[in-house]
Amino acid sequence: MSKNKDNEKFNNPFSALKGLSVSSTQQPEKKPPESVEKPKSVVSEPEPKPEEDADFFTEMAGLGVRKIEQGGREKQAPSKNSDVDTSLSADKAELSAGGTGGSAKSRRGKQLRRGDVEPQVELDLHGVRAEDVDKKVGWFLENAAFHGFEVVRIITGKGVHSNEGPVLRPIVESYFDGPGRRFVVEWMRAPQRQGGEGAIVAFLKR
Repeated sequence: MSKNKDNEKFNNPFSALKGLSVSSTQQPEKKPPESVEKPKSVVSEPEPKPEEDADFFTEMAGLGVRKIEQGGREKQAPSKNSDVDTSLSADKAELSAGGTGGSAKSRRGKQLRRGDVEPQVELDLHGVRAEDVDKKVGWFLENAAFHGFEVVRIITGKGVHSNEGPVLRPIVESYFDGPGRRFVVEWMRAPQRQGGEGAIVAFLKR
């Protein structure tokens, strides 16, 4: 019994000191601010998206990618001569469309000719080597789809300075009918006011 009493005398002051040491060294007031700050970072995560888009186009400008401002030169009324060229180009566009058929193809072609639908972003292939076209077009389509664009334009050039005619356009068209089908639901030659024979408009899958 004397041993137990001695132990109690020994343990009681130790536990009291331990309790005091815990309360004196730890300050619970500092913990709540940490838990309060965490939700703020979660809430602010979706906000930078417009800045990310702006950074994307700033960085891609040097690679030939440009966001098309709606209501710009694409909506300018064509002259009578260009109306004839537009209708001819549209006929070729419907013949060149890939990925869909029937009324869907005709509907998109008419919307494009009327200006109801316009490209949202474009890739300019001027200066790009033929062997690099597939890689660059594939990268462009993947990024355009990722950013939610549905109508894109690729400028291939008319091949005016080439004895063999357009060089890049057949490569792009072949890509659309091949690997590009995973991104492109339909493509066609651009109407005259949107680039004519020197550009291709593609509709991306949603």
